[in-house]
Amino acid sequence: METNTKKITAGKVVRAVLLGLLMLLSLTILIGWAVGYKAFIVDGASMEPIIHYRSLVVDYKKAAEDIQIGDAITYKVTGIITHRLVRVKTSTNDIIAEFRDMADYEASWEEDGAYLVEREDLGVDVVIWYSGTVFTEDMTFVTQGTDTDINPLASNASLENVTYSQIEGIVLFSIPNLGNVIIFIQKNVILIVATFAALILLYNMVYNEVKSKK
Repeated sequence: METNTKKITAGKVVRAVLLGLLMLLSLTILIGWAVGYKAFIVDGASMEPIIHYRSLVVDYKKAAEDIQIGDAITYKVTGIITHRLVRVKTSTNDIIAEFRDMADYEASWEEDGAYLVEREDLGVDVVIWYSGTVFTEDMTFVTQGTDTDINPLASNASLENVTYSQIEGIVLFSIPNLGNVIIFIQKNVILIVATFAALILLYNMVYNEVKSKK
């Protein structure tokens, strides 16, 4: 009795793996966008050395009350900008939260019932003053670049007022230099697709030639 068996070649395995990875990546991107995650390319050096030029940042849109002073936020004005949140003001222009110098609070961490939070994750000795008022969507979120300095209190960069509706998301993490790769792909997508197709065609030609000689 004869049985037909399909020979699994290394080429088929490679193609199946590549196709699977491509499908997984596409599915991951689609699910991320569906649940509120977004990715942006940082096209400036105003957040150095925390977030490098041409890094890819992944953001998530949080409710206003969940945003914190010190968060790196991505927002839309004339373009897409990623800066650090340094102050929050009410609709009547009252400051209810901001960066302050720790040296001013050596004696006591109390000020008219307000409280301070030390943010060690920023890498410097700064404190954040909160009035205790919950952030809402009608408030003004004031941002500032690090101006090549880790310490947000030492920055000379200009302050910028942003509304909640302009905020695209809070930066969860960044990947250095990945933006360069994405920009290259965007600018050369036809060349990349043509090269990939040519490699597949060449592989099939070589494979068929070798197979015919066996």
